[in-house]
Amino acid sequence: MKRWLGLLLTALLLLPLLPARGEEIETMPEEILSWMEAEGIPREEQEHLLFSLPDGKQQMVWMIWQRELVVWEKTDAGWTRTGEWSPGLYPASLQRQNPDHLLPDGSHAPDDLGFRVYCNDRQEFMNFCWVAGKGFLISGWYKQGYDGEVMVQEGIAGYYPAGSTEPEAQVDLSFMLPYMPSMERLPATPQEAAGRAGIAQTAVAERFPGYTLRYYEHVYGDFTYAQAAYSRVEDGVLYIKWAKFWADQKAPQVEDCMPVPLSAELLSRLETEDFDALLGCSTYGSLFLTEAGLDTSRIPVEGRIIDSELKGEFLLLLTQDGTGVRRVWEVTLGEDGYAVRATHPLPEGATMDTIHAGRNDVILRNDQARWYVQYNRCADGTWRLDCLDMDDGNMGCAYAWIDVEDGHGGAWRHVGTLRNGDLFTGALDPMPQTLEELAQVVDRTGWAVVNNPDPADRLHLRVSPQRGATSLGKFYNGTPVRVLEERGDWSRVEIGLDGNLTGWMMTKYLTHGEAMDQVQPAWLEKVYKQASGPQLLYPSAKEENPQVLETNDFQVVGVVEDDWYILLSDWGQTGYVPQSWLFDGNG
Repeated sequence: MKRWLGLLLTALLLLPLLPARGEEIETMPEEILSWMEAEGIPREEQEHLLFSLPDGKQQMVWMIWQRELVVWEKTDAGWTRTGEWSPGLYPASLQRQNPDHLLPDGSHAPDDLGFRVYCNDRQEFMNFCWVAGKGFLISGWYKQGYDGEVMVQEGIAGYYPAGSTEPEAQVDLSFMLPYMPSMERLPATPQEAAGRAGIAQTAVAERFPGYTLRYYEHVYGDFTYAQAAYSRVEDGVLYIKWAKFWADQKAPQVEDCMPVPLSAELLSRLETEDFDALLGCSTYGSLFLTEAGLDTSRIPVEGRIIDSELKGEFLLLLTQDGTGVRRVWEVTLGEDGYAVRATHPLPEGATMDTIHAGRNDVILRNDQARWYVQYNRCADGTWRLDCLDMDDGNMGCAYAWIDVEDGHGGAWRHVGTLRNGDLFTGALDPMPQTLEELAQVVDRTGWAVVNNPDPADRLHLRVSPQRGATSLGKFYNGTPVRVLEERGDWSRVEIGLDGNLTGWMMTKYLTHGEAMDQVQPAWLEKVYKQASGPQLLYPSAKEENPQVLETNDFQVVGVVEDDWYILLSDWGQTGYVPQSWLFDGNG
């Protein structure tokens, strides 16, 4: 069958096509010459097709560097560039649509108002046809991985097996084709197409009965991943679901956010006003888009609420009291109801950046004073300083160390934590502004790092303080540990903040104090192989109770034989992953 297809494609190349340059332009328009000169494009790069359209205008599709397409339109005002893209085919050439050429369904193209971008190396191609009022649209393609050709009519992609004029599958891709000018983004098979159609906005809108879709975004240009937010209001309480969808997976990743009680005023307004003008349900931006939105009789925060961020299982609020003092409040929900806690007074004029903050961080800033600080929520629920711009350097923190760049090319790491680095127990003002001030607030109490004399060796974490006890894994030099207890030759330690890795290590292989900074980490740098879906890990060396890794910032700090890697994130999350899941990456 593939040999038959190859012969067919060869025959297509021999069909009498109109010249690749189409109608020649005797004199290249000045607008195009000026653009070529500005872009550094040689004048001999002039492979083009000129189309005279039914409305009397002219369109020119121009290929440059055998890879880029540029579309120009001629109007009474002259030639104007209306679009450009890279079809992802190289080396590529242009062919005008030939009305004598048979389409996959056995019909003929209605006219020559179309073209093909063809890759001679792979024999792949993309077809485009002219649609009045819309311009040149994708009308089909042949892509390796499918023994046949795809034909598009009014957004419906028909997959025609080689030798058949009947499609084996028809998939509505109208939602994505306007964003698919590149061959690499097009679905090669009917299965791929169906998977992407399954995460279109119309497909996911009804996924959760009783909820209304409030936000949708296809995250990657090829529609392999999308995320959405849903809401419902019941008994005065707002319920929000966040979901992530992958085209190659049947089950989405779903998170039910903390229920939020709404004020009587807001509930009344929701009956007559637009929901999306009053509440924001996405994973970024403010939750309340109006004042007096929260039922403060159930969540007892003080002061006027200026801004808000729903972070899944908790809510952050920025308030200001009658004297102008601002604070951040954290709201959580437990068995005994809602609990709140507040920060110390914030620096004057502080605001909460809800647009750029992620799921597990909060950004506080004052643009006029050029003041900016970011905190991350660690695996134990504490909020710790993440980064800070100082007068003579930049500081970045993790749960167990502080990285410093001094502005002169120097960089080093201090193992420990900041004495004033917790959002809800420390004071945000003053913050260290010099390296000397920073050194004074680094707390190394209770910290140690693994330090084998031979960096190739690894240190066991055992369940009891004796050789031969069950090992939870072997850990590389530089792994930070919190020393909980010392007993003879052994130390009971904790790795991370989530309680997964607590056990015993031999004390002689642990280094304390400032000497920790001199131990070179021997961690492995690995990444997940999977192209889509959540990055999972397990709390033990068993494939049970999988959890989602909350950040891409992690290190491989240990191993269990040749079967498992042990991961430690910058914010104290730990877990085990099969070694087959990770690799060195692509560069």
